[in-house]
Amino acid sequence: MLDLKRMDSTARMSILRVLVTILTLVFVDHAEGGRSAASVILVPPPSDAIAEVLVKVRELVKKGEADVALKRLQSDWGKQLVQAQGEPIAAYTRARIMEELKRDGEAAAEYTKFAERKNSLEPHMRFAAGRFYARTEQIELAKSSFAAVLAGDRREVPIAMRIRATLELARVMAKQAEIKTITPKESAKHWRQVVSLLQPSLKAARSQDIYPTFLFDLLRAKRMLNLSDCRLARDLFSKYPSANEIAGWGPLLPKNKIDEMKLSCAATAKDIQTRLRRLQLSGAVARSIQEIHELKAAGVFDSWTLDSFEIGALLSNGQNQDAMALLMKHSAEQKSRPQFWNLFGRVTSRLGDFAASAGAYKKSYSLAPRGKAASDALFNSAFASYQMQDYDGAEDGFTLLSSRYGKAKIARDARWHLAWMSYLRGDFDTALARWQALLNESSGRRRVRADTASIDRIQYWTAAALLRLNREKEAVEILRKLLRDPAIDYYAILAWYRLKSMPGVVLSSAEARLGTKLVVAEEELKAKIEDEATDAKSEIAKSISPVIIAEAPVSDIAADEEDEAAAAAEPAEETAVPSVDEISVNGSISPVDIGRIDVSDPALKPRLTRVRQLYAAGFNDETRWELQNLDASVRNAADRRMMMSELHRMGRFDRSSTLGELAFSGPRLRGGIDGARELWEFAYPRAWQESVAPAAKATRVDEEIIWSIMRAESHYRAEARSPVGAMGLMQIMPFTGERVASQLFGKNGFRPSDLLDPESNIRFGARYLQRLQEKMGGSVPLIAASYNAGPHRVQTWLKGFGALRMDEFIEHIPFAETRNYVKKVTRNLQIYRLLYREDRGSLNWLVRPVGVAPDGGPNALEVW
Repeated sequence: MLDLKRMDSTARMSILRVLVTILTLVFVDHAEGGRSAASVILVPPPSDAIAEVLVKVRELVKKGEADVALKRLQSDWGKQLVQAQGEPIAAYTRARIMEELKRDGEAAAEYTKFAERKNSLEPHMRFAAGRFYARTEQIELAKSSFAAVLAGDRREVPIAMRIRATLELARVMAKQAEIKTITPKESAKHWRQVVSLLQPSLKAARSQDIYPTFLFDLLRAKRMLNLSDCRLARDLFSKYPSANEIAGWGPLLPKNKIDEMKLSCAATAKDIQTRLRRLQLSGAVARSIQEIHELKAAGVFDSWTLDSFEIGALLSNGQNQDAMALLMKHSAEQKSRPQFWNLFGRVTSRLGDFAASAGAYKKSYSLAPRGKAASDALFNSAFASYQMQDYDGAEDGFTLLSSRYGKAKIARDARWHLAWMSYLRGDFDTALARWQALLNESSGRRRVRADTASIDRIQYWTAAALLRLNREKEAVEILRKLLRDPAIDYYAILAWYRLKSMPGVVLSSAEARLGTKLVVAEEELKAKIEDEATDAKSEIAKSISPVIIAEAPVSDIAADEEDEAAAAAEPAEETAVPSVDEISVNGSISPVDIGRIDVSDPALKPRLTRVRQLYAAGFNDETRWELQNLDASVRNAADRRMMMSELHRMGRFDRSSTLGELAFSGPRLRGGIDGARELWEFAYPRAWQESVAPAAKATRVDEEIIWSIMRAESHYRAEARSPVGAMGLMQIMPFTGERVASQLFGKNGFRPSDLLDPESNIRFGARYLQRLQEKMGGSVPLIAASYNAGPHRVQTWLKGFGALRMDEFIEHIPFAETRNYVKKVTRNLQIYRLLYREDRGSLNWLVRPVGVAPDGGPNALEVW
């Protein structure tokens, strides 16, 4: 027998690590194909007798043997659950299986038996019973069940369940209002109850994926009362044109109906533009063009407005020449309007005529130099000159922008580009002076990773300029400082590879191991921890509602505005994370902590038990509802560690990584990868490895690349949906999914819902990455840029500035969203390879020439 007491601390820790590794292998989650989102096979701890039985039940149900599972639950397995104090989950599972088997009488008896019994699953039992009673038209029982859910303790009933119970109760009341035998007065009473129930919950419902349904039902109830709520109607019409409830609606809002009743509302031009834009971004370009033609036939707007809409649709579809032909029909009467020249600049940019684009935007600015869009027009004009490498023309525009708009963000962006162009022209002294001025401006500003003029970005390129001037000593000093970044940010990685490539530069033993804890001043470390947490929260929020660039904005400003507008239009499901002032910065997580399954907070224990049981039984929606905000409500540091491990074990990598990244950002950054590896692995998990591994093998795409894209796209959130329709872990558009299925897999029958299944989504994403890998010569930055903005745009960039070094090429990407995305994926890839391969060197292509020649094909749209 091993005597741990006689061993030194290093040996004892090594033995503990081995034991934990063995236990992890025993408890590891095995992913399975063809299941619903966020579902993995739970291998419970040996002591969890309840979970062991529930997993067996779940597997039988999955195999189509629900009747066998029910029999076992009514006999030996049911007895085992009762003996283990699992009677509530046994009853809940029996009732749900009975419903699935259409044995409604037995299901009703099961629900009735436990409806009034206080138990740990009471909210779930009542909610499921309510839906059962509603389906079987037992109206009063349904009402009482949903009402009981809403009357429950708010700490015990998940917000997602409360919102759904509100909606279900409103629908039951609506059924009562539609009974033909009641009087109009009684019907109106029920409709008023529906409105009074839904209206107060409208704001809370915005965080749920059922929000369009919520909007529709509230709007319907108001129309039944002869009330108009045009704000609701316009919101539903413009932002959710693909919602099932309004599938029959057209572009003329007043003519659309609910139950044969006209809406009596008019849409603004902005509403219609938003609707058409949403349709285009979701891939329904043909439908958007059809609706534009309907608007033309109805004569609702003037010809210029409607043709402007159609030009946008044509550009979305890659029909750039057609867009130009349509635009030129209006040149005579519209040439005095800034809007015409802005659109002309956009079209010519898509045609690759940046000289014409720059002139068009400049004309727009000259027509309205004090207008609302003047700064954007001026920036776009300078940016178009920059894109065609007319740096003299760009210099004039950016200089005017900088002087006229002072400290505004757009002016700081202009000053960055002035410095960057000086560097590209070889005027390194001027570049240094301009970057130093930006650094002086940045004094006291919080460092933001995606900021155009971020401090790390300026410092890295300052070092690059110094190297060009043969001022190596100064450059090395800056690069060494960047290298000490404990967050292993993009520019720290660049600095490390740059230092390694320099002859005569000797790295210390600690510096030679990227990710190793280095000596950093305490004040600087604390600032970095806060910056890391704040930036991470922003990135997580974006990944929950990511935006695919389906249009070609000319500049950073256009890209940023489009991103922000789309993200704001449709709120994503709330993901609560600890605030920065709640974050613990002391201590680290030990192997013993990782294996814990108990919590000290007595209020947390029953909720965690409920989550474990629902998950083990395969009730994935219910598990997700329970987990919303549960991890953020945990205040005890040890309980947070346990929660992080438990979430990881249950396959909720989105939430476990959030805790690893935020709640433990202090100890994670303080320890470095070598000293706090477990925390880094939680923040960067091998999510759905059992699906990733075969997909990677079949496509010859590295697992780490798949995880890096997955993290950047959805932050491991299997049920993620973007405002424009991208779905699942790899955020695949249904249009792309259909093309991958038919043209790459050679299969028909693709269903968009397949993309919400992790295994399918990963398989589709990996196959698309393989296609991009072949097109881009295996270059990871080009693959990432293609995944985000489309390979056709990357080909344009390769033709324009593909002769640059890779770090310069990435910095030159014109879309801010894509540029930051490539940096994010690059950082993810390096950290993944550090963690799981001990790979400290395979990204040396970052400081080498791009080395990929552009093809000679058309670049208007991705060609399949």
